Amino acid sequence: MYFIISHRRSGGHYLTQLLKKNYQIKSTVRHVPIEKRKENWKHIILVRDPRDVLVACYFYYKKLGYFQLMENLSIQEFIRGVPIRIEDIESVIFRNQHWSNDMFSDPIGFWVSYVSDWMNEGHQIRYENIFNDLKRTFGSKKLVDHEGLCGPFTRNKKIGEYKEYLTEDDIKLFDEKAGKLMDFFGYKSP
Repeated sequence: MYFIISHRRSGGHYLTQLLKKNYQIKSTVRHVPIEKRKENWKHIILVRDPRDVLVACYFYYKKLGYFQLMENLSIQEFIRGVPIRIEDIESVIFRNQHWSNDMFSDPIGFWVSYVSDWMNEGHQIRYENIFNDLKRTFGSKKLVDHEGLCGPFTRNKKIGEYKEYLTEDDIKLFDEKAGKLMDFFGYKSP
């Protein structure tokens, strides 16, 4: 059993389905802080461009109606931080997961912190490679079948979607706050 460690909305559930369908590898997704890891975990670290991650998070939180504040919140306001305390959120499902106030007050900083904590702990896979180069990523010559794979909350699997929603100032903010880590994983600004 492998654990897919990823920030929310990074394609972890999709990768789990893909591994099972194409490679008969059993895995499950965990969105946990590093201090909650178990020593015997075999894990894969899945990383996705943080600009796409936060666009996906914005639409996900909004769709599920986790908090009324999202109702009129722009994506520009969301990526800059929302003053919400996890304790104030009524959804039991939401509260019981491993979430942090920082996910909302500083979502870019939270991505940096989360990915930095895990980046040296296992085999790393970029979300984009699931679509562009999965055969080489897993060292297999087997054709990869993506047909019929998606979860109940999959909005789309588009790479670079952030370009449709983020302004030039938003992209500069990501460069300022996450630029070094983005460069490390090959996420250059356009």
